[in-house]
Parts: sequence; C-alpha cells; structure tokens
Amino acid sequence: MSQAGDISATSGPVPPSVATSYETQNGTAVPLLNNLIINGVDSFENNANGIIVEGGVVGTGTQNKVDVVLTNRQTNTGTTVGITPSNLITYNCGALAAVYNFNLQIVAYNATDSLGSGYSVTNLIVRTNGVTATIIGVPTIDISEESTMINVQFDIDTFGNNLSVDLVGLLAKTINWNSILTYIVIG
Repeated sequence: MSQAGDISATSGPVPPSVATSYETQNGTAVPLLNNLIINGVDSFENNANGIIVEGGVVGTGTQNKVDVVLTNRQTNTGTTVGITPSNLITYNCGALAAVYNFNLQIVAYNATDSLGSGYSVTNLIVRTNGVTATIIGVPTIDISEESTMINVQFDIDTFGNNLSVDLVGLLAKTINWNSILTYIVIG
C-alpha cells in the first residue's frame, strides 16, 4: 500500500490562518475554544444608524460573543381578556430635552373568533423637557379591522415623561397583541 503524501507531525502543509479576535464598534470578541457566538437582538438604545455591533467583555459581558443590535426600537406583546384595559408599551423619554418621531405598528389576533386587525401609526411626534412628555400635533393612524374587531381600542397618550400605548379588547374575547415601536430623536 502506498502513501499519497507524508503525514508526519513535523512537516506538511501550514494550517490556515484563523482570526483570533473580532473587533466591533463596542469591544473586541475573542473565541473561546474556537467558538464565537453571534446573536441578533434589538434594543431601545439610541443610535443614529439604527444598528450597532458589540463584542467581547466590554460590549456583551462575554469574551466570545458578538451581538448585532437593531437599535431605536422596542417590541412588546400582550393579551387582553375581555374589556379589562392593558398596557402594551411604556417608553420613557429620558432625562434630556429632546424631540422624538415615533412609528408604531400593532397587530391583533382574536383567538376566540379567529379574527384580526392591524394598526400603523406614523408622524407621532413627542417632545420632552426631560421631565414631561407632550404629543405634538396629530399622528397619522391607518386602521385595518375585520368584523367585530372594529370595537377594540388602543389609546396613545403621555403620562409624566412616558409615551404609553394602552389597549381594551372585546367582551368575552381573548386577543393577542404584538407591536414594534421605532424612533429617531434629536436633542
């Protein structure tokens, strides 16, 4: 039997060069036992680009982890049972004076009757002095509702320094809600 090549441990092809650290915008990740964890997450943290990459102990708290973070967003889910009011979103506008432009998307599924609805809110402008948030003007609201879903309610308001989205479902119905709030801000 012949050998196609020398397989000794002292000679042979040089192994490929592999990166030993991965620099990000916020920290450097270092693989642990040749393992690098990469996650996609979201955050309400403000970043002008809407995305940031964080890595290593400085960025993620873990040596061999990189997080690709979609920023300037908050996602929430909730359920209403009957007509008991429920809060879906509370967003704190922060301690510095600023103006926000929020966009909100909500979908609702009536699990009792297999019906749905969707809402899109744009041009939701909120000004804060760092203590009190105030809605400026009237936001644009697009509504798509099926059958009895026309009787569900959602309310957008401010209290203190917070933007709040509250829901009221339907009598004797279970409704599941999902939302995403995105924003840009200047201060």
